[in-house]
Amino acid sequence: MTKSPRIAIKNAYDTVLGFIDNSAKKALHFKDDTLHEYLQGNAFTFTFKTSAKHPDSLDIKEGGKISFVLDNVDYNLNIVEVIRDELTVEVTCYSLSLELVNEKKGAYKGKSLSFSQYLNVFDSEKTLNLVINEVSDKKISNEWTGEDTVLARLFSLANVFDAEIEFKTVLNDNYSLERVDMHVYKAHNDEYQGIGTNRKDITLRYGKEVTGITRTANITDLYTAINPTGADGLTLKSLNRYIYDDQQNLIFFTTNTDANGYNPDVIYAPRAKNQFPSTLTSDSKQRYIATNWETEISSIESLWGRALAELKKNMIPKVTYEISGYLKTNIGDTVQVEDEGFNPKLYLTARVTEQERSLSNPTSSNCKTTFSNVTESSSQIDQSLLDKMQELVNANKQYSLDIISDNGTVFKNNEGETTLKTVVRDGVNIVTDSFVYKWYKDNSYIATQKSLTVQASDVVSKAVYKVESFKASDIDNAVNSKEVTLFVTSDGENGAPGKNGETKYTWIMFADDVNGKNMSSDATGKSFLGLSYNQDTITPSNDAKDYSFLPMYDIAIMEDVEKRLKEVNSTTISTTEPQSPTTGDNWWQSDGNGDITGIFKWSGTEWQSAQIQQDSLIIKQLTSVAIDSAQITGSKIVNTFKDVELQGEKLTGTTTVEGANVRIDYKTANGQSGNVVINPLSTGSQVFNSQGVKINGYELSTSQLYFYDKDIGTGVTEAKYLVQYPWWWCGIKSGFSWYNNTTNQYRPKAKLVFINNMPFVNFFGILTRNSSGGGGGGWQYWGTLDIASMKIKDFMTADCNATVSVNGGDGATLGLTQGGEIVVRTPNNFNECRINCLMPLA
Repeated sequence: MTKSPRIAIKNAYDTVLGFIDNSAKKALHFKDDTLHEYLQGNAFTFTFKTSAKHPDSLDIKEGGKISFVLDNVDYNLNIVEVIRDELTVEVTCYSLSLELVNEKKGAYKGKSLSFSQYLNVFDSEKTLNLVINEVSDKKISNEWTGEDTVLARLFSLANVFDAEIEFKTVLNDNYSLERVDMHVYKAHNDEYQGIGTNRKDITLRYGKEVTGITRTANITDLYTAINPTGADGLTLKSLNRYIYDDQQNLIFFTTNTDANGYNPDVIYAPRAKNQFPSTLTSDSKQRYIATNWETEISSIESLWGRALAELKKNMIPKVTYEISGYLKTNIGDTVQVEDEGFNPKLYLTARVTEQERSLSNPTSSNCKTTFSNVTESSSQIDQSLLDKMQELVNANKQYSLDIISDNGTVFKNNEGETTLKTVVRDGVNIVTDSFVYKWYKDNSYIATQKSLTVQASDVVSKAVYKVESFKASDIDNAVNSKEVTLFVTSDGENGAPGKNGETKYTWIMFADDVNGKNMSSDATGKSFLGLSYNQDTITPSNDAKDYSFLPMYDIAIMEDVEKRLKEVNSTTISTTEPQSPTTGDNWWQSDGNGDITGIFKWSGTEWQSAQIQQDSLIIKQLTSVAIDSAQITGSKIVNTFKDVELQGEKLTGTTTVEGANVRIDYKTANGQSGNVVINPLSTGSQVFNSQGVKINGYELSTSQLYFYDKDIGTGVTEAKYLVQYPWWWCGIKSGFSWYNNTTNQYRPKAKLVFINNMPFVNFFGILTRNSSGGGGGGWQYWGTLDIASMKIKDFMTADCNATVSVNGGDGATLGLTQGGEIVVRTPNNFNECRINCLMPLA
């Protein structure tokens, strides 16, 4: 059974704050968890619950991260949602890099580029490290229209190259993220595995690992003829090919003539046609279901081979299987499946496309594996996951709000009206209809609507109209606001009557540029105003040439902006020199993998090597350690901390790093204070009560350990007193042995020990005589000790002795000489001496 992993809790800067560890009794634990893994991108989600009572749960915050190692695979996830009540914290995490989801890429057209070249365009920030690229030999032209997230664009790029991509997290030893590797495989088919491994060693059987199989066949996309077109209009017109089966039945052909009504550009599958004939023609020879297929292949033989492969794949029904069960394997792995419930017996090759499992309870019934048929590996990431990601992005979007007047901002002679229209942009896209609007006149609310019509009579001299935009789901918090001021002016006195004249009209239109591009009577989203004066009819012309277009902004300001933009030098990242540079432009030369290999500046005549000066760099983060609220002076760093919780106490103070010393000075909430000092020679700590009296402390140096306690006193010990010395067997002299000498249980032994820094020899065993003797009070030499190797000699200044018992109770004395001889002195003869004593050496 796999042990549940230790999960690191990290902040947004990838710094470890604590751990979730089910194997540690006092640590924060997790439960009710699900790790959901997907084939596309090898992405995964992780949800779990933990205790809100544990103080470490406060480190779990949305925007932070978690990481762990499971079955030798590194996982790094973003915390996207935290739901907390008084008892439980529910956490949702996604593996997909937020940069890949948040950042978007616009339309792009590439001509004959490799996968890595496209990757350099779409992942310009080098979020990904391309390690495996099985399609490196391909170069393809493709165009993307509209706007996509980087993640969606990469999946689209994989489809263009007929490939599968996976993202592999690589963690440092401290659980921080080292990098994200990208692996690009040829798409899974009969020839290539793609993501995962072909597990020929695994066979799933119905009723055991598999609980059910459902077969579905579909001919919706079936066709029996294909018309391929390669690069520069390449076709199969010059080929004449016929393919037969073992019984010489024709199964595929293309002909270089148009005899019998056959198209020489097309590959036909007559046997498939007979099985699935088209009903759109009565001619039995022509009942083919045909499709057009385009590719960038430039070789006619390759075009034939690829088109034939496509035809083979699509001339038969699409058969898929839903297989229920759970298997401990990896995403993308291919396994064998048997089901005797089908008649005839069903044999399948299935691929793992999704996995759900519990890390805290691997045997949970909620664990399941989703398989797909080997020809149908299309399981995708749950749409709810992508929708949730998009929801997080939308919650932080910035929108622009503008007011457009269809009749200017000045009323003349207190006559006329104008309509104020709102325009909201999301980048270049107009999203006006997605919001609710509130209008104010001179800060007084007047209406809730998208546009507002103002009569001249509504304005006295001048009035300020303001509009606020709101999301429909939150009409209490404005997303944006905009103001416009309307004025009223009057003509002077009327002059003398003039001659009768004809009625003339002024036409007004709006457009995208000065030439009248996309001209419309609707000003929404338009930047230029078109006017046509002295026209005979009231109906405006639809010909842009009849109008003079002017920008609906301050020209002087725009000219100044353009001037300033021209004065800004550009920086280009590319493998080749930029064309038409201006003096001062920068070129960052990159290699084929997108790494920067040189920095140059255009002198006006040539690209000259350049450098980034050290004093121009602002380093906000160094080796994944953010320096915040710290003062650095030379080699001295002083960091201030407040309410840092440690073992139930909240500490406030400073940490000072200077030279070879680290010093921490702190105070606790109950008034105590203290300090900790660490240097290469020693480390120590002192604690003082609220009156400043030292109550305890310690110092550990390379030679001794010092303790202080106000109520007990001072204690000092050296390293030699802390060593655990081993037992040594006593050498036994002839004539002596030990009790039950068939085992070593009672064999005499000794070791050096220290009690209160005083040296002793600890003896243990039962000594026996081979014949009766002893007594008389004399010393009898019965054994030896290697007192030099046992370090006893280092502390021994004279012969030593201790009391032991003989014959079950009679008193005796055990002695040890400075030469290492062990002796015993007994008042009477003995046959058994029980030794269990501590013999002092000083």
